[in-house]
Order: sequence, then C-alpha cells, then structure tokens
Amino acid sequence: MNLEVRNLHLNLGGRHLIRGLSFELPAGSFLAVSGPSGCGKTTMLHNLAGFSEEVKGEVLYTDESGAWSPSHFPDQIGFIYQHFRLSKPMSALGNACCGALGHLAWHRTIFGFPRSVRTTAYRELCGLGLKEAAFQPVAQLSGGERQRVAVARALHQKPLIYYADEPVANLDRTNAHLVLARFRRECAERKVSVIAVLHDDPQISLFADYVLRWDNKEPSLWKMDKIRK
Repeated sequence: MNLEVRNLHLNLGGRHLIRGLSFELPAGSFLAVSGPSGCGKTTMLHNLAGFSEEVKGEVLYTDESGAWSPSHFPDQIGFIYQHFRLSKPMSALGNACCGALGHLAWHRTIFGFPRSVRTTAYRELCGLGLKEAAFQPVAQLSGGERQRVAVARALHQKPLIYYADEPVANLDRTNAHLVLARFRRECAERKVSVIAVLHDDPQISLFADYVLRWDNKEPSLWKMDKIRK
C-alpha cells in the first residue's frame, strides 16, 4: 500500500500544528518524523492513522485497485504508543501474542493462544533481545524492555502500515538498532511502510528512506526530504 497525504491542516486551540501538508510515501518505505517536543509529531501520527476527525484534508492508502481512508481497515494499522499500552499483569509473551487477535476467530483464544501464535511471538521477542524476559510479567520489566514488548506486539499484528511514536526513546544504541533494523526488514520483506518519530539524526540517516522535518521558521509547515536514492 502507498500512502498519500493531500493538503492536511490541523488547528488545535487556535494554534496551527499542520498547514498544507502533502506527500506521497511508496509502499515499503521508512519515513522518520523529526522535530522538537510539542511541535505536533504525536498528533500528526494519530491523524495519519485515522484516530482523529479534527484534521482537514485527505489521508489515503492506495494501490492499483483503488484508494481508501484509514477507517476502511483499522485492524491493519499497527500503532506503537509512547506509553506502550500493555497489560502489566500479563507476561511479555502474552502481550506480544495480543498482536494476532485481529487475525484470529474469537473461539481460538478461549483456552489461550494457539501454539503457532505463541511460537511466532516468542521469536519476535527473542529477535528484540527479550528471550530472558519473555515469560515475566510486564510489571516486572524495565521501561526499555516494555518498549520492545510493544514493538513485538505490533510486529505480530502484521499490519499494512506501522506508526511508531518514539519507538526507541527508552533504548540504548544497541537495542535501538535492533528495533530499527527489524522495521527495515518489514519494509524490505513485506513491502509495508513504517512512519516513526525519531530524534537521533544518525539513526535517521542509517535507517530511514525519507524524513519529514518540522520547519522552525514556519512552525506549522513540514518539509519532506528523501534520504536514500
């Protein structure tokens, strides 16, 4: 799926956060969103994902067969929140398994998740350096471990597009690279796109195809640049 944003405007409390934003993101692309705290990055992600109706303009997912708004397939949008939204009493593995709920009939989880779902979720956790934490309650994990559990849950969802709000903010460089490299694999292998709020310029240069930056001279304007040829 390609993403098309057409003339997006957002005004909150008399303040322009987004003005006239338009861009096209090809399927399989990694877009970094960068700007200072409070400039509207989280709000932008929520609006691109279709979580708010306050925005004016169009957000469309397109392919050769047509164009659709985000509301057409809400279960196919993977969103990673700053505050994770995990079930703390549940294990890391249980939380990761929850990413598959949209793909399972209700009766298949009455007695727990199927073995295939648990196996895939466990592999995602191991790939993010969480092998030892997989069976621990989330309440006992560190902030960085919880963040990676939230990433594993989204990966297990297998969405059409990922929106990640500061997905590596609590991670050291090694684990941050694990997460961002895993997202790049999703772009390459499944041809889905990733839109992630990132602050670290070296990370943006290393992993992103495009960067959408806040313009400090015209705060409601954003400029999109291509990084990779």
